[in-house]
Amino acid sequence: MPTYLVEEMHNDRSVRSRAIDAPTPLRAASELINRKIGSQTWEKKWIRVTDEVRGEEFAYSIENKDMPAARAPRGA
Repeated sequence: MPTYLVEEMHNDRSVRSRAIDAPTPLRAASELINRKIGSQTWEKKWIRVTDEVRGEEFAYSIENKDMPAARAPRGA
């Protein structure tokens, strides 16, 4: 199983990091935090996963817990 360097990022600054053994980069990212991980939108808080053996980097956004749920339009 590969070992990944997983870093929780705030903008361009690493706020914590850990080496994690996992089958995929996404699984390694999810083991570092207890929040839902996305990959489609840019967020200030994100996870950088580095496979140092293959020289690959992966980036995943962290969904913000504080964002309000979408509301139905009035009259719906």
